[in-house]
Amino acid sequence: MLAAPSRLRQSADFQQTVRQGVRAGRPHLVVHLLFRQVEEPARIGFTVGAQVGGSVTRHRVTRQLRALSQPLLRTLPAGTNVVVRALPNAATVGFQTLAAELPEALSSALRKAQR
Repeated sequence: MLAAPSRLRQSADFQQTVRQGVRAGRPHLVVHLLFRQVEEPARIGFTVGAQVGGSVTRHRVTRQLRALSQPLLRTLPAGTNVVVRALPNAATVGFQTLAAELPEALSSALRKAQR
């Protein structure tokens, strides 16, 4: 479980990150990243839509992404918002595939944001 200060919860925060942030995609997920000018911990949120599958499948994918993101969240600069969007085929791959794609997408988004 992510600590409360590390979670995106407000719809407005999700929208702002997706609309104003940079995007990096991989075959099974897309990462949106936005630097904010505040001294707060980095925050992350997940979007796993109905296209991914039923409730059980969506929650399984969310749990996997949450577990993978915890160590990565500590490496992000303060004030960073991240939204991870699972694509419909994310339910068909294993944990190892997501474990490879999430850090790649996150580092790619960081490089784009720092330009």
